[in-house]
Amino acid sequence: MERQSYELLQRGAPVELDNKQSPGESAWPPEPRPLPQSFWASISSIISFLPLLMLPIPFADGKPLSQHGDAIFQGMGLAPTLWPIAFAAILGSLARTVALYRAERGTNLGTLGILLGSQTLMSTLTSAFNLRIISLWAILLIILWSLSPLGGQAVLRAVHVTLDTESQRYDLMYSPATNSGIPFNKDRCDMSTIKVLFGAALSAPNSLGQAANGSSDSFGAVMQHIGNGTASLLARTDPWGNFRVPQITSLPGYSSSKPYKWLDVPTDQLVTYESLIGIPLWGVPIFPGNLTFEMPASYATLKCSRWFDTVKWLETNPGILKSHGRDDIYSEMGESENNSNYSQVYMDTPNNKKGFNFSAKDITSKGPITHGTFVFGNFGHSTVCDIGHIYVDVEVICERPTRFDQMACRARRIRHSPSRPFPKADNQLVGHGANLFLSGLPFLASSSSPGLKSPMENYLADQAKGIGHIATSSFDYISTEYTKLPLPVFAERLAIIINTAMRLYWSSYTILDMDAVPVSETDHYGNVTSILALTTKVYGTRKVWMATAILSLAIMFLAAILTVGLRLVIRTPDFLTHVAALTRDSAYMDLAPGGSMLTGDERLRISDGLIPEIKMTTQGPAQVKSLNPYVKQEAETIAWSENIETEVCSEGGLNVAFINNGDYIKVKGVDFGSTGANSFGARVASNSSGGKIELRLGSKTGKLVGTCTVTTTGNWQTYKTVDCPVSGATGTSDLFLVFTGTGSDYLFNFNWWQFS
Repeated sequence: MERQSYELLQRGAPVELDNKQSPGESAWPPEPRPLPQSFWASISSIISFLPLLMLPIPFADGKPLSQHGDAIFQGMGLAPTLWPIAFAAILGSLARTVALYRAERGTNLGTLGILLGSQTLMSTLTSAFNLRIISLWAILLIILWSLSPLGGQAVLRAVHVTLDTESQRYDLMYSPATNSGIPFNKDRCDMSTIKVLFGAALSAPNSLGQAANGSSDSFGAVMQHIGNGTASLLARTDPWGNFRVPQITSLPGYSSSKPYKWLDVPTDQLVTYESLIGIPLWGVPIFPGNLTFEMPASYATLKCSRWFDTVKWLETNPGILKSHGRDDIYSEMGESENNSNYSQVYMDTPNNKKGFNFSAKDITSKGPITHGTFVFGNFGHSTVCDIGHIYVDVEVICERPTRFDQMACRARRIRHSPSRPFPKADNQLVGHGANLFLSGLPFLASSSSPGLKSPMENYLADQAKGIGHIATSSFDYISTEYTKLPLPVFAERLAIIINTAMRLYWSSYTILDMDAVPVSETDHYGNVTSILALTTKVYGTRKVWMATAILSLAIMFLAAILTVGLRLVIRTPDFLTHVAALTRDSAYMDLAPGGSMLTGDERLRISDGLIPEIKMTTQGPAQVKSLNPYVKQEAETIAWSENIETEVCSEGGLNVAFINNGDYIKVKGVDFGSTGANSFGARVASNSSGGKIELRLGSKTGKLVGTCTVTTTGNWQTYKTVDCPVSGATGTSDLFLVFTGTGSDYLFNFNWWQFS
């Protein structure tokens, strides 16, 4: 059969095939058969229904996480892969069905080309571009196919895990209330616990950077060792998780002209806090959630005088101090009740019995004591500090991500309390109780060896170095460690020490566990109502993506319905979607006649036809008959040519154009007869200098039988007929029209020719 097919291509006419069925015999099935069972067809059908799996997705909105939901969520990860496959299976089938429907009722080839080429978004764009067709069908198909990738991405992005927050009011207690006064009755109670906690607060890593920036040579190295971000995070709370209150005047953006403006507490830089001990809370929930509340707080602030000579001051003003005389202050002062505790610094209040009332403005003044003041110093130098109080409103946020985490609280914003003056002069740290509290402070973290600085003394000298000291065989007396510091920096550090001690004196046990609040002292604790936000992980839907996915799904369902509906009304077998359908009634294929109601797929499965190899040749099929040169022949009558093209002719039909020197046309099998031709006429036009037509036989360099000269006609489509004599053109031969000329422009256009 392969030889016969080759002969057909060579001869250009059908031949009788050896295996044609005899009359009455057919290779096609004589009656309907059941549909074939195909595994891959079943898989294709299943894929088409995969988008149905997304139907439960909208119902997951707001639902808590579950194993069933996680399974759907993970399955959606396959959407970008499977969705375009299902979309192409459904919409591609609709496009082929519409093409068959349109072909059955009559349409143009361009529409069929667009429809049959529409199997993906890219193939649709390519078909429209290649066919140069921008029609309603092309635009509609491009819009529909764009929902294929969009739908897959939409399903993937339609559902996400989000947080659902439910808010409710929640009551808390804190210690102490801002109006509770000073805990004078705590001066000797639980001192062992107070000393331990005071020392722990001084030695904690989150205390190293407080009030140290710009005044410590070690600050940069310490921050580099801990990490700036880590130091900022650690400093928000004390070692027991109680949140600290920032010193409002040290925050970025603070302005005394706008005292009631809320200031954000930075989270990316180290903040100075008013105390090393934070504010403990009672009633914090143990389940996951966020707390936000606003509460009042207060802390002491100091304004200190310049440093002065301690001994000279005491000698000049005998009896000025309540607890110390000149002989009591020396380089190695010991606590009277326990001489193993040593301190090189002292703190004391004015002796009101002697009428003294010194202050930072006047260190020797006398009169009634009206505000809190004290002196701090050592054997060499001292300073008098006035005590004030700053009242603030603090916005606090507490976060507990999971039940396994600890509730972490921090100050988020702060401002001066509008109902209180700032700073408010102290009127509570006066009298005997204040004296016991202040004079006992140096011994809360004292030294056990004479001649060595205590932890508190080291901390005041350089907080970035912590409470430690370098071991040395010599004495380590205080010299200029305090006097070389800027006075505001020293006052700030000393105020932190005082605030830390007062926080401990209230109730040291509440620092460790707020649940240990004695019932008898609950009146001294503040109450605040917070907003508790309970956060739960739920499935959430993105509306735009969900709408896109639903639209894509609706298009697929509509396409499936339309495909089924059109298939019910189409009577023509599907001959467009398979090349086997094109073999019907072909004289060049070894196929039995009939089978007109079979689709292309069915013809292929039944016939198993063979298409022979097509071998290219310059000879082409055998010529049916010789060409008559004595009747008008169109110039585009060509068996072979080089470098020429055709275009629409003003006289109708086509003409040969774009002729250059050396181009030629071969006309095969021209029969000039025995008498031969004696003249040649050509219809030509030229807008250049023209050229010549050489008439040659056998080849483009063969026998020259005539030459016609073409001159300009003034326009490429203004034609005239030129004639020239011919000699020696007899018999049957291949005619070569060879074009010659000079110049860089085209020579002329050629419409028709005729011999006579």
